[in-house]
This record gives sequence, C-alpha cells and structure tokens, in this order.
Amino acid sequence: SYRHTLYLLDSNIAAVRPDIPAPTIAIFVLPLYNLFFSILIICMFFFKKSFFMKYYKTKELFILILLSLTLFFSSINSLPVLDRDEARYAQSSKQMIEKNNYLSIKFQDEYRSKKPIGIYWLQSTSVRLLATIKQKTTTQYEVTEDSIWKYRIISSIAALLSLIFLYKLGSRVFGNIEAFYGAIIMSCSLLFIAEAHIAKTDS
Repeated sequence: SYRHTLYLLDSNIAAVRPDIPAPTIAIFVLPLYNLFFSILIICMFFFKKSFFMKYYKTKELFILILLSLTLFFSSINSLPVLDRDEARYAQSSKQMIEKNNYLSIKFQDEYRSKKPIGIYWLQSTSVRLLATIKQKTTTQYEVTEDSIWKYRIISSIAALLSLIFLYKLGSRVFGNIEAFYGAIIMSCSLLFIAEAHIAKTDS
C-alpha cells in the first residue's frame, strides 16, 4: 500500500511541480497523514461515550456521506492523470463514444479485454451525460469539453457506495458504533482515497 501510494504521490507531484523532488514531499506527507489518522482514532476512543458521540449517534450516515464528499469528490477535477492505466481506461471509454461501439473495448487500435466491460460502459455513460457529444458522420462522434474528472466520478461514486455498504453491513453484524468506526477508518485510508480519484476498477 505504501509503495503504491508513494508511486501516486510521485506521479502527481512530478506532473504539477516538476521543480520539487517528489520523494522529499512524500517523506513529509506520509508521517503527517499517519499522525492525523492516529489522533483521529484516539479521539474516537476517548469520546465514544461522551455527549458529542451520543448527539451524533443518529447521524453517523450523514457524517460518512459528508466526509466521503469531501475526500472523494473534492479534487477529482484538479489532479492530473495519476496512473498509466487511468489514461488507458479513459481513452478506451472515449473511443466507445467516438466510434459508437459499446461491445468492443479498444485502446487506439488494440483490443483491451483485460477487465469487465462494465467499467467502460459506466465511464462512457458519465461522459455522455457530462460532456458535449457532436456527431461527425453516421458512425463517428466527437467528444468535446472533455475532462478526466468526468471519467473519475464513477470511481468516486463507487467509493461512496462501498463506504455506505460497509456501514450498513457492519451495523447489522456488530452495531452502529462499531460500523461507524470501521467506515471512518476505511474512508481515511490513504490508498482508498487515492483509488477513489483514479478512473479504474480498483475503487
């Protein structure tokens, strides 16, 4: 997880600030993140029976959704492409729209059948709803006003639904408080947050 996270941080920093050495930033980011996460867990342990937690006991789902919207959706428009596979997923979904062919997965001229076709259908549907599609010929279309966040939003929604599913399942098996803690821990996982920002199947 840390190795993959460092790769994501290095790719992002190198694209945005090429003048700053990415490993140096990563060395500072990860300890600060771990410190924040540890403080969060300690506060949850000590305040679980306080008035604060009793007041929010009926609002755990609202807190999780608000936290998810902040963590998963806040920067999907500002971050550059973070993974080489993300570009391939996005390009393949875009080609589906341009060629009006939703049965064959192609990256440029090569077939790409490594993953289920559902993710490409979802991404192409998102782009059709959020972007502008112009018809060039009877079988060719052009995607205008395109942006990577229109492909990523599927991953962000999937991460949000996964978090809600974890909370609902955990509340039935262990109880509301335990399910809330588990969902908070999952939502604050750095790797989970990173994958929610990438247009792939991993989220």
